[in-house]
Amino acid sequence: TENGSVPEKIDFHLKFPCVSFTVPATIGSDAFSELISSGELEASSSLQFATTDSLNDVVRNLCFHGHFTVVDQQGTSASLYSQTIRAEPVCVLVKVQDGRVSLNGKCADQQLISSVLDELRQLTAN
Repeated sequence: TENGSVPEKIDFHLKFPCVSFTVPATIGSDAFSELISSGELEASSSLQFATTDSLNDVVRNLCFHGHFTVVDQQGTSASLYSQTIRAEPVCVLVKVQDGRVSLNGKCADQQLISSVLDELRQLTAN
């Protein structure tokens, strides 16, 4: 600067979870099924982990913290839907059976769906 001082620079990094960039969105069950089977969502990922929670508790937790909405819930499974802040669809099938949670996700980006499922696991694993 003019008076001879040198501005200091501070480097820092902020880590935001992927689900910070998802927003709850609604979709009908027929449109959801069509989206899943259309081939538009080329990327998929799945994982399993142990739980002591019921399906209702797992779904409530995923919807609240992961910004998903329930498309359909029957028996031991539920279909969840969300969109990124760029309106890209994110679909997840949740199954809870015999103390195990199974998450199967689809979206257009492999890195995104892998990261989202891993974050959802962290939110619900106990």
